[in-house]
Amino acid sequence: MIEIIDVLAQQVTEWAGGSSRQLCISPAESSLAARNFRWRFSTADVNASGAFSDFSGYQRYLAIRSGRGLRLTVDAHQMQLETPNYVAIFGGHAATSGELLDGPVRDINLIVRLDEAGKALADTELLPVTLCAEPLTVTRARPRLWLVYADVTRLKLQVGDNRRTLEQGAVARFVASEFTLAAEHSSSCVIASVSADTTA
Repeated sequence: MIEIIDVLAQQVTEWAGGSSRQLCISPAESSLAARNFRWRFSTADVNASGAFSDFSGYQRYLAIRSGRGLRLTVDAHQMQLETPNYVAIFGGHAATSGELLDGPVRDINLIVRLDEAGKALADTELLPVTLCAEPLTVTRARPRLWLVYADVTRLKLQVGDNRRTLEQGAVARFVASEFTLAAEHSSSCVIASVSADTTA
């Protein structure tokens, strides 16, 4: 089954340095404020430099989708995020701040709870991908929970015999070991995954 989460169902929150759009969260009844979620997939428009919120007990995955870039400082270690293909992975407990390089940026975030051993959930990935003229098939050794975000353009998604169209801004959620994406023109999108055991 493919669940489609359209733009109208996504929660938008304003904050001092911009706004964030919650694309999907698990469990569905959990919340960002309560810090009781297993994972959260979101995007943010960042209009000002500043400190990141504390997410102790979680692993964070972050990439830039538009704008000139962001200089990320994590426990005094700096990372320059200037291209959509670079994904920063860091602990939610770390003292983290972001400095805009040249104006506002839009980023994509996946936050995943650590297990008792302090490790992120199995099969966790954040994958900004480029779509060309030919369809893109994604294959993994075992089924996992996938989240596909059509942030740039409309996408065509096929999972087995199930075919769906994702309008721009929508998110598809499904469990599979293989699926295919296509766009009418060369474009890009964001794919995230976590263990299929977290389907709630």
